[in-house]
Amino acid sequence: MADKEVKVKVICSVAPGFEQIALNECKDKLKCECEKELRGRFSVTITIKEIHRLSELRAVNHFWVIVKEIETPFKSIENDEKSIQEYLDNLAAELNWENGLLAWKTYKIFEKSRPLNPSVKRKPKMESDVQDVEEIPLNYVAIDPLTAGQALAFRVTTQRTGKHIFGSPFVDRYFGSGVQDLFNWKVDLTNFNIKVVVHVLDDSISVGIQLTEDCQALRNLTHFGPTNLRANISYGLLKLANTKPGDIVCDPMCGGGSISLEGAVGIPGTFHVAGDNHEKAVENASDNYTALSKLNKTENSTLPMSVLRMDVYHIPLRTACIDRIVTDLPFGKKSGNKERNMFLYPNALYEMARICRPKGKAVLLTQHKKALWKALMICKLWSMEYCTKINMGGMNISVYVLGRTKDKFTPRSLKTTEGVKARHNPRVKKNEEFLKNNINENLDKLHIENKDCENKQQNDLIKEIETLN
Repeated sequence: MADKEVKVKVICSVAPGFEQIALNECKDKLKCECEKELRGRFSVTITIKEIHRLSELRAVNHFWVIVKEIETPFKSIENDEKSIQEYLDNLAAELNWENGLLAWKTYKIFEKSRPLNPSVKRKPKMESDVQDVEEIPLNYVAIDPLTAGQALAFRVTTQRTGKHIFGSPFVDRYFGSGVQDLFNWKVDLTNFNIKVVVHVLDDSISVGIQLTEDCQALRNLTHFGPTNLRANISYGLLKLANTKPGDIVCDPMCGGGSISLEGAVGIPGTFHVAGDNHEKAVENASDNYTALSKLNKTENSTLPMSVLRMDVYHIPLRTACIDRIVTDLPFGKKSGNKERNMFLYPNALYEMARICRPKGKAVLLTQHKKALWKALMICKLWSMEYCTKINMGGMNISVYVLGRTKDKFTPRSLKTTEGVKARHNPRVKKNEEFLKNNINENLDKLHIENKDCENKQQNDLIKEIETLN
C-alpha cells in the first residue's frame, strides 16, 4: 500500500450558499490547503495520516477522496455510445487506486472506533435481505482492499452536469463493470462497503471514493418531526450569528431542537435555550437532547442546553438576557401559512427584541421574504446587517442577519396594522371560526353526555327504590 504521508485531494459537499463558512472552518481546524471548487463543494489537500480529522468539520454533508480527475476525456474518442462504453470499461484499469483506497481504509478504521452515531443508519430495503443472515463486522485493520476480492461489496454512483448522449445509469453500469473486473469486488447497491463516486461535469470526469457512510447533516437527531433542520445548516446559521464562547443563544421555535443541539456540541463555551409552543416538538427536542447527551457524556458534565415549552409571543425569559437568537421561521410550506405569518413575524420580532441584549444579533431563516420585510418596517428595534441565499431541499431560502439596535424596548399591543389585516383575512377568519365551532360542538357533546349520564343514574336510583318498596 501507499505511504500515509502522501497528500490526497478530498472534495467536501456543503449546503449551497455556505461554502465560505465551511472554508473558514476548514482553515481554522485543519490548517491545510482548501479552496472552493463549485457551488456546494470545496476541496481539501490533506495527508492520509490526518484524514480522520475531516470528521471535525461540522459544515459538511459528505466527503470523498479523489482517485483521478480527467480533463476533456471525450475529445480523444468518437462521440457515440459504443466508443464511450469501451472507454468506461477500460478506465478503471488505467487509474491508480492505491492512495484512494488507503485513505478509505484509514478513515474507516477511525470511524469504527468512534461511539455509534444516534442518527438513523442505512438499512436494507427488503426484510428478505437480512433473513437468516448474520452480519459479520468487517476487520478494516486486517483487510487489504486491493486484494480482498469478494470480501468487499461496492457500488458506483454517478452525478452529471451538462449535456451528454449518455445518462448516469450508463456510467454506473459500464464503469462499475470495469471496477469489478479489476478488483473482483461483489456488487451490492444497498449493503456496500465501498462507494465509488463519479462526477461528469461537461467534458471532465472525476472519480473518487466516498469516505462518509451516512450524511453528516443528520448526526444529532434520533426523533424526527415534519420540519427537521439539517445539522450543517444549523452550524452555518450559528456561525453567521458570530456565536462566541460565553454567549447565551435562544431558538424560540426549535422544532426538534436541531440548532440548539448543534450549538451545544459544535460551539464550545455557549449555552442554548430551545423552546417551542407545540407539545410534540418539545417532546422530540427533549428526546434528541437525552440521546445526544448520552453519546457526548463525560465526567461531571452535560450538554449546555435547556428545552422548555414557550410561546414566541410571550417568551418566559427576562428582558435583555440573550446574546444571540437563531431560529428557523415557519414560512408556509410544511408549517404555518403565509397569511398567519403577516401577524406572526412582526410580533415575534418584538418579543425577540425584548429578550435580546443591545448590540445582540438574530439570524432568521425563511422563504417568506415579504412577511419579514414588512415585519422589519413595523419593528424598528432591528436593523438589517446581511442577507444571503442558500439551497435547502431544492428551495432557495433566505437567511437574514439582524442587529439589535440600542433603542429601549417598550411594551406594546399585539394589534399591529398587519396583524389586524391578517385577522380579518377571509382565510384566517374561516380557520378561526372552524376551530371555534369545533370546540363549541365538542363542549355541547360533552354536556349532553354528562346530562345523559346523570339521567341514567337517577333512573337507576328510582328503580332501586321501587324494588325496595
